Amino acid sequence: MEITDFEFLTHGKNKRSICAALKLDAETKGWFNEVMNILAPGKKINRPHITIARDIPIESFNILWPYFQKLEYNDRFIMDHLDILEQEISDYYCPMLPFRKIAFSKSDC
Repeated sequence: MEITDFEFLTHGKNKRSICAALKLDAETKGWFNEVMNILAPGKKINRPHITIARDIPIESFNILWPYFQKLEYNDRFIMDHLDILEQEISDYYCPMLPFRKIAFSKSDC
């Protein structure tokens, strides 16, 4: 996987989340779509990302985002497992907890 700078997600009019942007080449998109078809068939999921700061009020986001936009960040890493988290549907602010861990074999890397 490769991280290429930062992006943000919009949560209504008043909240944003800042994320590390994962490079989505054809191979990564295909892999992610296959995993999603197995784990959540028919469910639309945002592109894969690494959350840096979640649910930032828009006033704070407008101060923070210009700094993140100027940062140049690139990194690569090998995934040896996939962590799947779950959250209580009834409480958006409830922390996400480990649900399942799927280890990849060395031949999959």
